[in-house]
Amino acid sequence: MRTCYNCGWEWRKPHEPAFREMCPRCDAFLHACKNCAHYDETAHHQCKSSTTDYVGDKERSNFCEEFRYLIQQVEKPVENTEQFPRNGRKEQSNKSVDAREKWRQLFKDD
Repeated sequence: MRTCYNCGWEWRKPHEPAFREMCPRCDAFLHACKNCAHYDETAHHQCKSSTTDYVGDKERSNFCEEFRYLIQQVEKPVENTEQFPRNGRKEQSNKSVDAREKWRQLFKDD
């Protein structure tokens, strides 16, 4: 799913956004580094591509021709029948009860 970095609005058009195209919900630029698949905060100039020009403001529109809209994977919650019985209450496992008891014993006031 391709979404706006600022508000999460979903981009459903089959093409990439134009250079100055803006999000209809929050008016953030869609053709911006923060929406790009090459954007990486840990990379040099925060871009995984070594052939792009430096962009100072990662939230503003730019003329980068290597822009590829970031496709985010949406995880669907998996229902675990062991943890969520039919009565709707979550059962506590013995491990979590033991861990809480050990925590209480460690910090008890004696």
